[in-house]
Amino acid sequence: MRPLKITVFMVAVFVLTIQGFRHVYVRFLETRTSVLERYEVGDTEKVVNSVPSLAELVEQYEVAKKTVDELEEQRREGAASRSEANWLVFEETFREEHKQAYELESSLKKGIREWEGKSKEINDLRVFWLLGFALVVIGELFEISGRAWIGMSLIIPGLAEMIWWTSPSFGLAGGPHEFNRMLINKLVLTLITLVLVMIGWYLNEKREKRRGAATN
Repeated sequence: MRPLKITVFMVAVFVLTIQGFRHVYVRFLETRTSVLERYEVGDTEKVVNSVPSLAELVEQYEVAKKTVDELEEQRREGAASRSEANWLVFEETFREEHKQAYELESSLKKGIREWEGKSKEINDLRVFWLLGFALVVIGELFEISGRAWIGMSLIIPGLAEMIWWTSPSFGLAGGPHEFNRMLINKLVLTLITLVLVMIGWYLNEKREKRRGAATN
């Protein structure tokens, strides 16, 4: 049993330490901007990325949606008064003249969906990390009661759950504000998991010494 515990401890500390350093690097040190952004990122996308909260994003979307709805009403009225030959030209000209308004509405809608998606990921992270933590606690209680194999059968999947959900994301998705919030959540939970592993090992060593002293 002891070799298994040592292996689990070393693997957990190794993985958590590496991903902790990576979270710190990505959140505080990594460069995410490029000199080409001034040419590649549109004005509407810059507006969306600069919004600090979902509530403000929704507020701006409501204004943009109202503007687009009014433009669509004007477009339908204008198209109805034109012949079939001039209708297509009018459509293209109208959309080109109001291109920025349409793009802003579309970008804000996309931004809201991405923000909500990232918020769901953060919620899932917390829920499943707590589930893993609960398994570890239950497993530790079995360990204390002397049923080591049952305890380890719960501690191992619990730790795996905690480590998996705090592992690095595969890429920058969604708005920068929510991505940063996700990183902070993962970093904090990674550090908490690492501390819990250390405490668990310390308590296990004390328990083993007491058992050894009792048998002598």
